[in-house]
Amino acid sequence: MMSKTIEPLSVKHNLLWNTIGCLFYLGCQWLTTILVVTLTGDYANSGLLAYAMAVGNIFAPIALYKIRAFQVSDLSGEYTSGHYLGFRLCTIVGAGLITTTYLVTSTDAFSFFLTSLIYLLFKADECLADVLYGIEQKNRRMDYIGKSQLLRGLLSLSTFCIFLLLSNDLNYAILAMFAACFCVTLFYDYPNVRLFGDVKPVIKKLPMLSLAKNCFSIMIASFFTASMVSIVRQYFGSTFGDEALGIYAAIATPAVLIQASASYLYSPTLVPITEIWKKGDHAKFVKTFSRIALALLLVIIALILVLSIGGIYLLPFVFGNSIQPYLYLLPFVLIGTGAIGLLWFINDVLIIMRSKKWLVFDSFLAFFICLTAMIPLINSFYMNGINYAIIFACLIGIILGLAGITTSHRPRKA
Repeated sequence: MMSKTIEPLSVKHNLLWNTIGCLFYLGCQWLTTILVVTLTGDYANSGLLAYAMAVGNIFAPIALYKIRAFQVSDLSGEYTSGHYLGFRLCTIVGAGLITTTYLVTSTDAFSFFLTSLIYLLFKADECLADVLYGIEQKNRRMDYIGKSQLLRGLLSLSTFCIFLLLSNDLNYAILAMFAACFCVTLFYDYPNVRLFGDVKPVIKKLPMLSLAKNCFSIMIASFFTASMVSIVRQYFGSTFGDEALGIYAAIATPAVLIQASASYLYSPTLVPITEIWKKGDHAKFVKTFSRIALALLLVIIALILVLSIGGIYLLPFVFGNSIQPYLYLLPFVLIGTGAIGLLWFINDVLIIMRSKKWLVFDSFLAFFICLTAMIPLINSFYMNGINYAIIFACLIGIILGLAGITTSHRPRKA
C-alpha cells in the first residue's frame, strides 16, 4: 500500500496521541523503579535496576545517534527509510559493543554485569522502535506512535510485575519486559510503517558513511546537552556523598515529566516547520517557530507551577517526611528541566535548518559553562548549586540558539 492512501493527521491530533501515549509509557517505566522494591522488599534489586538503567543511559545516545530530527526533516528523500533503519541497526550493534566493553572494565560484580546486559536488550528495542516512529512522524501519523507507547507501557509494566512476583528474579522480569515490547515492535510497529511503502533495512557502505558523517556533529551536540545534568550530579555526588545525591535525585523525580512533555509536545510540529523552511519563507518560518516556542514556554511554566504545588504533597507521601527539609529545591529543579526542554527544541529546529555550526556552538558553550560554573555554585549553594549551574548554562545555550535561528536566512540542502 502506498503512502498516499494513508491520510495524514492534523498537528493537533498528532500532538494529542503522541503526548498521551509517551507520557503513559514514561509513567509505567517510572513505576517499575518503585514496584521493584514494593514487590520484592529488597533494595538490592532496586540497586541492580538503577545500575542497569545508568548503563542504558550510556548505550542510548550512541545507539540513537540523534538522527530522529534529521530523519523527519529529510523531506527531499536524501536517504530512504531503509537507510535509516539499516543505520540504526548498525548503531545499536556498535553501542552494544562499546557498552559491553565499558561494563567489562568498570565492574567486577557478575550480578551488575548480567542485569545490565539484559537491560540493554530492552533499550535496544526502544532504539529500534524510535527509527520506526520517525517514519510514522514524517508521514504525520503519530497516532501509531501513541498507540504503540500505550501498548508498551501496559505490557512492560504488567509482564515486569508478573514475572517479578512469580520468580522473585529481576533478570527474568526485565527479560519478560523486553520480550513483550519486542513483540509490539515486530507485530505492530513494523507492519504499520510498511503502510507507507516497503521498508527493509539497507546496509551499504557509502550511504551508511554519509549518514554517519551528516549526523556526527548532531550526535556530538546531543552528547554535550545530555551530559550536563549527569556531570554536575556526578560532581555533587563525589563531593558530598551518595546519600546527599540520593536526596537530590528523589526531589528531581517529578522533573522528568517536564522534559519529556516538552519533547512530546513539539515533536509533531517538526515536519510542518521543515516544510516552511524548505520554501525559503524566513519571515513565516521565524513567526511559526516563535508561536510554537511561546506555546511550549507557557506549557512548561504551567507544569512548573502544578508540579511545584503537587510535589509538596506527593514527595513526602512517596519518600516519607525525611524529604520535607529539601522541598524548597523542587521549583528550581523544575525550572532547570524546563530550560533543558527548551534547549532541546531549539537544537532540533537548528537540525531542521542543517545549521550544524550554531548547533554545536550553543551546545558546547552551554556544556562548558555548566562545567566551569558547577564547582563555585555547588560550593556556595549546596544542592541548589546543581540547579543554578544547569539553568545558567541552558539560558546561554537558548540565547545562542535563538540567534542562530533568527539570523540564518537561506535553507540548506536537506
